[in-house]
Amino acid sequence: MLGLPKGVVRLETYNPQWASEFEKEKDIIQENIGSYIIDIQHVGSTSIEGLISKPIIDIAIGVTSLYEGHKCIELLGQLGYEYKGHVGVSRRLFLQRVM
Repeated sequence: MLGLPKGVVRLETYNPQWASEFEKEKDIIQENIGSYIIDIQHVGSTSIEGLISKPIIDIAIGVTSLYEGHKCIELLGQLGYEYKGHVGVSRRLFLQRVM
């Protein structure tokens, strides 16, 4: 299973499938907001081969401006992402995939 239910914490040994799951999600995101994207990267513990991790794919998306990023919130919402605000880091837009 990829992702975790709310309130559950579980660590797993590295799974090469995490990289392919990222690539699938990257393609979906690229298809839907590609005109806004400068770069999209797999970040966090699941991106590091051999590291024990929570099975959650963290994705960082670079856009040209915060204004452009705000335009992506609704589009990503249509893909199942929920906007959570800046979550303690100014000039960041944090979204989480709803399971």
